[in-house]
Amino acid sequence: MIANRWKWYFVVCLLFSLSLTPVAKGQFEGIDKSEICEDLPNFKLSNLSGEEVFLSDYLSEDHLLLFFWTTWCPHCRRGIKELARIISRSDQLASKIVLINIGESQRRVRKFLSQFRKVSFNVLIDPRGELAWDCRIIGVPTYIVINKKRKVEFYGYYLPRDYLVSPEK
Repeated sequence: MIANRWKWYFVVCLLFSLSLTPVAKGQFEGIDKSEICEDLPNFKLSNLSGEEVFLSDYLSEDHLLLFFWTTWCPHCRRGIKELARIISRSDQLASKIVLINIGESQRRVRKFLSQFRKVSFNVLIDPRGELAWDCRIIGVPTYIVINKKRKVEFYGYYLPRDYLVSPEK
């Protein structure tokens, strides 16, 4: 009797787990890319020096990779380590990379990034999450690639390697 109850419990848990897979996979499917980061050029955020910067200043590159993150997110930490590794090993980056911290102080972000002294990141602070809201950020980390025509080409939770390194010539 108890063995049957455990089998039933296992089957229910398994079915529930499998039912979540399409939800997780399709979380970006309902988002219209033309509505993501609509006001991007108009946004002005502070960098780690406290200077205000328009995001349009970064849009002249071929591609712009925005990485939305927080210091408390373990997946964000892995993402930053991966970006640091790529930046330090490549002299042919195909994209301008901008790290956008959501809702944390400059002091906290600076302290966290101090472990990456050898890498120079472009870091902006979105203190109230206004840019994150405009870019339809559902969770962190989120990677968004914007082309020079200011159109979103990629939106997801994983690092889009196709946009990072220029092909060898």
